[in-house]
Amino acid sequence: MSTKSTLSCFLSLLNYNNVYQLPYNNDAHILALHMRNNQRLTGKDLIKQNIKREAHRLHFYSQRIINLATNKIWNKRSTSSQRNQFISLASNANNINQIVRLTVPQITDDPFKNIFFNGVNFDHGNNNFESLFLPAGCLNSFSFP
Repeated sequence: MSTKSTLSCFLSLLNYNNVYQLPYNNDAHILALHMRNNQRLTGKDLIKQNIKREAHRLHFYSQRIINLATNKIWNKRSTSSQRNQFISLASNANNINQIVRLTVPQITDDPFKNIFFNGVNFDHGNNNFESLFLPAGCLNSFSFP
């Protein structure tokens, strides 16, 4: 069987309701939790995951057929609205993971690396108003009325 006929057969057997179903009920927070470290997803990646699940349900395991089907469905069979829903979900999950990566401190044994990865803390335990905008050590050199 040729690749073209195998692809055609595969596309005819797909349940498109499953293909166009947004993962994790369109919840970007849950999707972000399931993403691998440093993985950035696209809308096309998300629809490919659905196509891959459908392929396995139908006992198709050819990565080439899955890739060809993904390209055909994404480029030719999906509406712009469908693509935008997948793109939006992927983008939101990527943004959530980006924020999480920025706020999780990096643990290092090297003070220079610690400053490089985590920034400088100018507060030094002062919880007063001035420490919010003055660099460390300046508080004693100014007198406020």
